[in-house]
Amino acid sequence: DDDDADREGLVDVTLALSNLATLPRVADVILKDRTASLRALVGVLDAEDAEVVKFALVALVRLAAAPSGDDDALAVHIAEHATPHLARTAGRFVERDATVLALVLELLGQLAYVPATLRALVGAGGVGVVLDALARDNDDAELVVKAVATLDALVSADVEYAAVVAGRGGEALLQRHSEAADAAIKRAADAALLSLEASLARQETNRTTRAALVARL
Repeated sequence: DDDDADREGLVDVTLALSNLATLPRVADVILKDRTASLRALVGVLDAEDAEVVKFALVALVRLAAAPSGDDDALAVHIAEHATPHLARTAGRFVERDATVLALVLELLGQLAYVPATLRALVGAGGVGVVLDALARDNDDAELVVKAVATLDALVSADVEYAAVVAGRGGEALLQRHSEAADAAIKRAADAALLSLEASLARQETNRTTRAALVARL
């Protein structure tokens, strides 16, 4: 019927986009188009069909990693436009399809390693998505490690982001995972805790230094 035909058409389009995203020139084409193509792709994240959403996420992951002629501009656009949708996407599929959540975390992880995207990523709710994933009981060690690694990248990047993570209960979540039986999870959580503690210590040092300077004025 018409609904099946529409679904098949959407699957075909998003699959084609996910494959095209591996081609270097595609990133430049989308960037020249500014946000029109990107908004259309991001809009697919609100679909109820898991397969369609997966292909859209794969395309976004590949585009975020793709080299373009304008440094990290495309990754920044993705962080700005996609991150607000990711919390809703993760929430809809967390009980239905773990692969969707894994791809959401993969996209956030990809963006977290691009310094220019971090402000948009944090401002659009990316920290909450990662913390929500860590707060759930999850048997998928690879998914947990991805979430922890993303958090590690965020807290290492800026003391302000470390403070956001700590203020949202991130330290307690990392401590919980540092006691995991899985060795990979434990290693990742221990490393992230060290990064968080180091960033918070820098923040305290900066605060003390500013206070001392003010006192001298």
